[in-house]
Amino acid sequence: MYRVDFYPGFFGGYLLWIFVAGKPSFAYIRVSFWVSFSLFITHRVEEKIYGFFDRLSDITGVKTPAISSWPVILLVLVSVVAWVAIPVLVKKGHAFGYYLA
Repeated sequence: MYRVDFYPGFFGGYLLWIFVAGKPSFAYIRVSFWVSFSLFITHRVEEKIYGFFDRLSDITGVKTPAISSWPVILLVLVSVVAWVAIPVLVKKGHAFGYYLA
């Protein structure tokens, strides 16, 4: 069975993005963006240091995919591209950039 605990946050954010339109400049959200990005990087390092995925594999009985597997590579690339795209898209005024932010 799949857990869906994170869906309300994504869906709620999507609804807010649709109904509470706002296009602040990147300068306005810059501090929040860099703090969030720094915490994301810290979180990823923490997962690696404390062996989160190995422990999760022990608990669930599902083997952790190899770091060189295509699903893992694509997941990492998508997350990096999303973080890097936010400042560029927001500075250009693209709606998707505001959604990612």
